[in-house]
Formats: sequence, structure tokens, C-alpha cells
Amino acid sequence: MIAQKQHGFADKRAPSERLHYLDDGSGGRGISQLHGWTKGWDRVRCGYAGGVGPDNIGEAIHRATDKGGPNAWLDMESSIRTNEQLDTTKV
Repeated sequence: MIAQKQHGFADKRAPSERLHYLDDGSGGRGISQLHGWTKGWDRVRCGYAGGVGPDNIGEAIHRATDKGGPNAWLDMESSIRTNEQLDTTKV
């Protein structure tokens, strides 16, 4: 299960190791958030989204690893679509 947070991981409740957390300040609109991602927790899988695409994937990997550690993951959606369909050439 994934819990999406639009304003970082400021939630004071104890994180669950069974739940993945997604930091997406753009709220699914694909607006770049690379410089606004917040630090995740140890031993908890944290994902990052917001404007991640083929043109900035290298920087996104670096920033996500810095904020979320080795278990961080990235969410790309709108930037790898053409005519609202997954475009494997962009992937």
C-alpha cells in the first residue's frame, strides 16, 4: 500500500514498514518537485514524484537516494506518456 503526501513526510505518527510513502508536492500534476523533497525514514520505503522524467532522471535518482536512502523509489507518470498512453520509447 502507498500513502501519498503532498507536503513531505512531516506526519508525526510512527511510520509503518509495511507501507510505502510517496512525497509528491505536485499532487499528481507532474510539476517539478525535485528541490522540495523531504527526508524519509530509516527502514521505510519512501518514493518521490513530481516532474520526474527522461530529461532529469539522473538528478532525480541522486536526490531520491539522498533523501530516502537506498530503498527510495521514483514515480514517473505524466512525463512518460504520449496521448495519455504509456510511451515505452520515453521509458
